[in-house]
Amino acid sequence: MNTKTTIVLLGVLLIIVGAFSYYKGVKNGIVKGEANIASSTAQSTGTNTQNNTQVLGASFSCVDKTHFIAEFPDDSKVNIIVNGNIARTLPRVNGLGQRFEDAYYVYVFAGEEVSVTSKANKKTTTCSQPVDANNAPMNFGDAGEGGAGFATNGGSFVKPDVSLLVSESLVGKWQSIQDTKFVREFTKTGGVSDYYDGKLVTSGNWNVFTSEKPLKVSFPLEKDAIYVQLTDSTDKESVLDFKVTKITPESLELIYMERGGVNSFTRIK
Repeated sequence: MNTKTTIVLLGVLLIIVGAFSYYKGVKNGIVKGEANIASSTAQSTGTNTQNNTQVLGASFSCVDKTHFIAEFPDDSKVNIIVNGNIARTLPRVNGLGQRFEDAYYVYVFAGEEVSVTSKANKKTTTCSQPVDANNAPMNFGDAGEGGAGFATNGGSFVKPDVSLLVSESLVGKWQSIQDTKFVREFTKTGGVSDYYDGKLVTSGNWNVFTSEKPLKVSFPLEKDAIYVQLTDSTDKESVLDFKVTKITPESLELIYMERGGVNSFTRIK
């Protein structure tokens, strides 16, 4: 066998070995190709083989026909991956549910869905996780029920301050669904005002509380439940306690603890 033939054979052998090594690298997560990015952020917690840390991620399909993967490298931010590439990274902010926001978009994760709002055109679309028989959908919790928290790089979960999230979400004007003439307004400074047919009827203060941070009440507090107490400014003995059973950007449901009954509202401001 002459020298030229030997060099050619060695070159072919090196190509074969290199290709096999690359394939093994992609398969084992060493080479970070597009397929590896997608698989590492599938609908459940995955492991980053480079540093043996856990990364929480879920894929979403939206009403407007768009698709993306939400990856949570820690509890402070979310990476939005489109076609295998990180399209944007948004920091976590205080607000309803698990909220992430930058100068251009707002992503609010709650339950098994996420609402995506574009600040440029002020349009919001709802996205859900595709049905997968092999993976349970990720549940991000509900602000009124405690939230699910996020995985950190250490694999532990950080639970958000739910009372703070609910307090921020309550701020605004809410119109009663049962009686559209009745409007209740919660202010950032802790004031509450009730209006009927456009006229102020009562005003006072409001406070959110839980079994972990209780207020004085005459009923047992449920674990993980969120309550709001209203106090009349003209009569400090006049106190109303409600359990928050639902709160979204558009709707609010309160159960009156003394006599029962659901008070349903829709946001008007």
